[in-house]
Amino acid sequence: AVDRDYSSDAAVDLFATIRDGFAVKSVNTENAEILEFEAQIQTLQNTLLAMLTRDYNKAEFDTFKSEAMQNSGLKGKAFFKPLRFLLTGHTHGPELSDLFPILRLYLKDIVRN
Repeated sequence: AVDRDYSSDAAVDLFATIRDGFAVKSVNTENAEILEFEAQIQTLQNTLLAMLTRDYNKAEFDTFKSEAMQNSGLKGKAFFKPLRFLLTGHTHGPELSDLFPILRLYLKDIVRN
């Protein structure tokens, strides 16, 4: 028989280990995706900065997305991963179309950073 520690301190330590393992994996995965799309991120950032001479405060996400896609020449995953990263700082998250009504008010500041 294996001697197991079922105390609350042991459970807390176990859950902390599990949480930390997932956090590291998540960060490492996200960093790898950022590096994978580094050139596309730069291309899209330059494209968006050029586009933002126009006011997008009242634009719909589909209009913004279509113009960015057309102007950058990027499409599919090579467009959407960099766009998400540039707008949110992450490679995964909520639908950009749901976030865009708020993000569009700050696009110039978000894309510059």
